[in-house]
Amino acid sequence: VKQAQPTVQMLLSNNDYIGALDLINETQEVLRTELNGVQSFKHTSMQLTEIANVIERIMEADFVKIASDFSVKHQEGELEDKLSPLITGLFHRKKIQSVLVLFEEQIYKELHDTLQNTIERSSF
Repeated sequence: VKQAQPTVQMLLSNNDYIGALDLINETQEVLRTELNGVQSFKHTSMQLTEIANVIERIMEADFVKIASDFSVKHQEGELEDKLSPLITGLFHRKKIQSVLVLFEEQIYKELHDTLQNTIERSSF
């Protein structure tokens, strides 16, 4: 139990969020069962809960950053050259809004499929 926090930090330094969260859950289970009432571990469970909350926020921020980077990378350079005449044509035909809706739906579908595939492959 005393090594849980340093081990969690090591796992986080390797971006092993799932491993860190698993270790936190296992440690909290030991605290609830085998070490229930031991005074020296009185605040450990709360500290581990706070670390788990921080990990969740890190994962959320990383997810948003990766998704944003994907969008930014595809708006630069060659792609812009290819899209420019299409955008101009769609704008003149007053179809920008409808194509943006289609694009949004496609991105949503791809993201949804990726999330679903990841969850299905995981060992939850």
